[in-house]
Parts: sequence; structure tokens; C-alpha cells
Amino acid sequence: MISSFETGFPEIKYYTKWTTVKDSLATHPAFEQVPEKDRRVAFKKYIRILKDKYYDELDKETDEAKVLLEQRFAVLNISVNSRWLDTYAIIKKELDSHPYGKLDKIDILTTYTDYIKALEGRLNEERQREKKIQRRKERKIRESFVELLESLRAEGKIKAGSKWSTVLPLFEKDERYIAICGQPGSSPMELFWDILEEEERKFKLQREIAFDVINTKSFPLTSATPFESFVEVVKQDVRGNEISQDNLQAIFEDLKSSFSRRRDLDKHADERRLRRNQDSLRYVIRDLEPLVTIDDKWEDVKKRVEDTDEYKSLPTEESRLEAFEKHIRRLKEREQDREREHRSRDSRRDHSGRRDGGRGSYGGSNADYRRPPPGSYYKNAPPPAQPYYKDPSQPFLEY
Repeated sequence: MISSFETGFPEIKYYTKWTTVKDSLATHPAFEQVPEKDRRVAFKKYIRILKDKYYDELDKETDEAKVLLEQRFAVLNISVNSRWLDTYAIIKKELDSHPYGKLDKIDILTTYTDYIKALEGRLNEERQREKKIQRRKERKIRESFVELLESLRAEGKIKAGSKWSTVLPLFEKDERYIAICGQPGSSPMELFWDILEEEERKFKLQREIAFDVINTKSFPLTSATPFESFVEVVKQDVRGNEISQDNLQAIFEDLKSSFSRRRDLDKHADERRLRRNQDSLRYVIRDLEPLVTIDDKWEDVKKRVEDTDEYKSLPTEESRLEAFEKHIRRLKEREQDREREHRSRDSRRDHSGRRDGGRGSYGGSNADYRRPPPGSYYKNAPPPAQPYYKDPSQPFLEY
């Protein structure tokens, strides 16, 4: 039935209406025996086939026109920085003379947008490729500089405690150092710190091994201990054989300084403890009854305190005597302070007497020289001040 439409009705297009061909189909030999309902169904199927064919051809023509338009964009050197209005003004003049003239403005805009996105994609891929190449180059430069630092570490020129300022002159003119300067990523100093951190971690571990060995061997380490004796003791342990000679020397000096500081701290702690115990004994002596005086002797006071815990806490007789002598010095200082205060008081009293002639300025005794008789200071003394009230029962005075 569909083939009958193609052969018998070539004038039917995809946009033909059923009402237009209904009567013609009813008189056609191929359809006159077919019910109208079936003829209409067959007609709709045929129209659908024609529409699909038309739109497929239209899409094909549109795609070909877009390809030609993109080729024209390439000829015009359209870039990601080009403006749509400028580009469309050029294309608009060429619509009548080129195959892409069939395209609508929206199709041209869509083609332009897709073309720009493709350019941006290719540009981004190129940038990513360049960045990848640059990162690979920077990584090789860093690896080359790290190899330089590793060689210096193998030579013993970089070790625990090394400083950047002392290591820098060893390679500041090396091409590997010059190449890494200024590039992004880890700086030369940071790479140096990474290696130095590894060395210090290794040195700390080896120091703990050496400290453990000398403690196990009960080796007395003092400021006078020779380095050879220290090495001999450490090498007796299997772990000590892995420590280099330079690290052994550094560990030896570090342990000696640590022990020296510890001895100094212990010495200061013992001195503070001795002073506290001496002060405790001095307080005991101070609180004795009868009181200890300046003229008392240590031999007499000793018998009174030798059974106390404070006396026994002091290790030597000399330290106990120092506590007693300090107490006596305090008594003498207090006595001197009292004498100075007494002399100062007498001096102030004598100075006051000489200033007033020994008597009051108004002929009275020394007790009342500060209170002159009323009216004697002025020739015409003012009258005494009147009270505000005449009597508690009366109001204010009237003036």
C-alpha cells in the first residue's frame, strides 16, 4: 500500500494534509476497495516516512554547511579572542554566495560557539602538555641537585649540625645549583633541610645507641676521658660498628657537654639544698630560749641544738658554723640599725631645740610655744568668729 502512494501519488509531500488527498484516494483503483479508516492510517504512515526522509536530508545539508562554515572560520583565522559580532558581520556578507548561506543565524551562532570551544579545548590541551613537559624538566633539575647533595653527604660534608651558610660555598658555582635557583617547587635550601633532617634523625638514633652502650658498660665519661677510650667501648657493641668516625666524635663531644651540664645542675641543686638546711638551723638558733646574743660562742650554742633534725641535716661542722655565724651577723646588723635610728632621733631633737632657742617664741614654755596667745600676733586682732546659730531653738542669724 505504501508503494502505491509512491507510484500513484507523486504529488504527495511531507506536508500534505489528509483532506487534500482524501477524495483522490477514494477513486484510485488501488484504494477504492479499502475502507476509509485504513486508507487514512496508510496515509499517515506514508507522511511519516516522507517527513523522516526530508529531515534526514535537511540535517545532512545543515551538517555539510556547518563543515564548510568551520572551514571558512579557519581561513579567517578566527581565534579564542575573536568577537562574535565581528565574525558574523563578515559571514553575513557571504551568505548569498556560499553553500552555508542556507543556515539560519542561530545555526551560525551554534557553529561559531562549537568552533571556539574546540579551539579552547586544543589550546588547553597544548597548555597542559607544556606544563607537563615543564614539570618533568623541573623534576629532573631537582633530582640532579639532590644527587649533588647526596654526594656531599657521602663525603661527610653534610652531616648533623651542618649549616646552609657553610655548605653553600661548596656548590654555589655548580650548574646543578644554578639551574634550580628561581624555579617553582622546593627550593635548594628546603632540599638541603630534608637531607639535614634525615642526618639529624640518624645522629639522634646513633647517640642513643652510644649512650645505651656506655651505660651498659658502666663507662665513666668525664671531661678528661680520651676519645679513643670512648670509641673502644662503643665499638664493643655490634650496633656501634655502624656509627661513622665523624659521628662518634660529635656524639662524644655532645655527651661530654651533656654530662658536664648535668653535673653543674646537680652542684647548684646541692648548694641550694645546703643553704636551705643552713637557714633551717639558723631559725632554730633564733628561736632558742633564752635568746642567743652577740656574745655567745658556737661551742655553747652547739650543745643546745645538736639533737635537732636541722643540725643533723647539715653534712659538715663547717656548714653548721656558717649558719651560726650568719645568725650572729644578723644580730649585729639589727643592733647597728637600732643605734643609727637612736642617733637620728637625737639629732632631730637637738636641731629643733637650737632653732627655737630652747624656749617658745612667745615667752611661754617649750610645751606651748606653738600656740601664741589670742590677739598677740596681730596689733588689732579680729573678733572671734560668730556661730551660725544664736541658740539651738532659733533659726539662722540675720545679717
